[in-house]
Amino acid sequence: MEPIGTFEPFFAAASPAASAGRTTELADIGAADFLRLMVAQLQNQDPFEPVSQTEFIAQLAELRSAAGIMELTDSLATLTRMQTVAQLGNLLGKTIRGTDAASGAAVEGEVSAIEFGAAGPILIVGDARVALADIEQIR
Repeated sequence: MEPIGTFEPFFAAASPAASAGRTTELADIGAADFLRLMVAQLQNQDPFEPVSQTEFIAQLAELRSAAGIMELTDSLATLTRMQTVAQLGNLLGKTIRGTDAASGAAVEGEVSAIEFGAAGPILIVGDARVALADIEQIR
């Protein structure tokens, strides 16, 4: 885990580059891709029951809509992470009382750093690590 001073690992998962793999293929579908899809469907369709152009256009609209929703979800996740970091930054230098995540011992002291890991933010108080859910008081 990294102290709050180095955000790179924390924001890496929220960066556009990290989410590009999921959305690039759908977001970059254009006329040429649609044409290739249409030709492939025409080559493989039943000649006695052809697919209408309306259905092709509806499929493209669905793909673009799904890509837009995925991009919006990624943007909201990034915004939420940034807001969390800003709010947690306000705890630096504050005195808290809580429970050490490792030992279960009561802890009281000044927050000197904040680490971000898979389990969420951890406040560093002396040698103790206090999870947000384990904070009892902030002064």
